[in-house]
Amino acid sequence: MVTANLKANVRAEPSRDYEAVGSILQGGTAPVAGKNDAGTWWYIEYAGGHARIAASTTTSACIPDTLAVVGAAAPPEAPAAPAARGMPALIISEFSISPSTPVMGQPGHVHIQAHDQGNAVSGPYTVVWCGLSTGASPHCTWDVENSNPGGGRVLECDYTFASWYPVNKTSLAIVDTNGQVDESNEGHNEGTISPFVVAQP
Repeated sequence: MVTANLKANVRAEPSRDYEAVGSILQGGTAPVAGKNDAGTWWYIEYAGGHARIAASTTTSACIPDTLAVVGAAAPPEAPAAPAARGMPALIISEFSISPSTPVMGQPGHVHIQAHDQGNAVSGPYTVVWCGLSTGASPHCTWDVENSNPGGGRVLECDYTFASWYPVNKTSLAIVDTNGQVDESNEGHNEGTISPFVVAQP
């Protein structure tokens, strides 16, 4: 017989990894039918069946030396994490201007590659090139139908700067300009060329 020294939880197996299936109030008793191998949990008669109670919470009496050792079931497994949802991740993987220093009044060629480094099809998105990052509007715009995982689109345009810029500037390309695509990382949508200068003729 064991007597609870305090209100003690009763569990299905000899481990606190298991939720309590009930309790015995302080001073309450239960017949002992066995113990675990270490002798730290009693196997008791409880609620018409059997359960476990920690020996540290009880006082025992009249326990025979031949008390059976009752093994424990394996601890409960943690629920499996839900499978991660595939998501696209758009980046500017290539960005160049030819010549690298455009000349005012002479056409230059812009080459951009948008790449989906995620694990899902992107869906439609927009790419823009701003000759100067400080410009009020883009100089070239592309509407892309989609990109497959690991794939991308090569985008090109020609542009002639009407002014020259002697101070170091930045040229900017942006993929998914309007935030149409739900991405795993929204922080890698820009590509830059800096310093960028447009020379006098």
